[in-house]
Amino acid sequence: MAERDGQTVAELLDGLSGKTRRTLAHSGFDMARLRELAATPPGEKQVRHIVTEFGLRPAHSFTAGSGAITRHEVATAWARTLLGTVLGLTAVMAASILVDRLLGLFVGVLAGIGVMALLLTGPQARGRELTALVGLTAVAVLYFTAFMNAPQWYLAVRGKQVDAVLQPPLRSWSHGSRVAHCRVRLPDGTTHQVDQDTGRCATNVGATVPVVYDPANRLAPALGKKAALGRISRPVAGCAAAVLAGAAAGALLAAGRRGGV
Repeated sequence: MAERDGQTVAELLDGLSGKTRRTLAHSGFDMARLRELAATPPGEKQVRHIVTEFGLRPAHSFTAGSGAITRHEVATAWARTLLGTVLGLTAVMAASILVDRLLGLFVGVLAGIGVMALLLTGPQARGRELTALVGLTAVAVLYFTAFMNAPQWYLAVRGKQVDAVLQPPLRSWSHGSRVAHCRVRLPDGTTHQVDQDTGRCATNVGATVPVVYDPANRLAPALGKKAALGRISRPVAGCAAAVLAGAAAGALLAAGRRGGV
């Protein structure tokens, strides 16, 4: 049988899904009749017209050697995406911990753009748009949660919990108004401005409160107990990572399904 766009009529018919075949058969064009019609050049053109007229021609051929998108190709593309996501997450957390959250946000935006490029340039497989959208949303939530909470995650692992004394707040001007920044005195006598001020220190100067501090003095102390740090943000990040993994699994399942419509 003659080829068109690198695909013979036989390959076209073999690539039709079971649903498509049932629809054609219901309309009086079962596979046996279509193959019989395709036995002559005029019949080939007629069969192509019938399939196209029904809007049932598959977007990709699923026969060997005809340029089909395989599950392996989809898996490779998603493996690159997941690896890129992990590398980006590492960079976001490192920037937020070692420098500050503003740099973490900047790195997160760049990493997010990179992951988006990986998702949008993947194979044009079944369900690609949906899985890419779900995956990109999960990555956005993951990176946002990481850049905001990475310092607390670090303190939850490497920090040391002690009782500190609230000090008179440090006041500064911000956007035309004075802002009070909470400070605490650690047991070693040093005074530090805390991370993520709760605003309660101005009325509780001299009170003893639990704080978690970094023995290496890399991060500002955090008010509260060590067990409470990241209590909400870590499950959120975990759920986002699970959704991303689910999108990858969904893409692989969709790629494994044969058929056009």
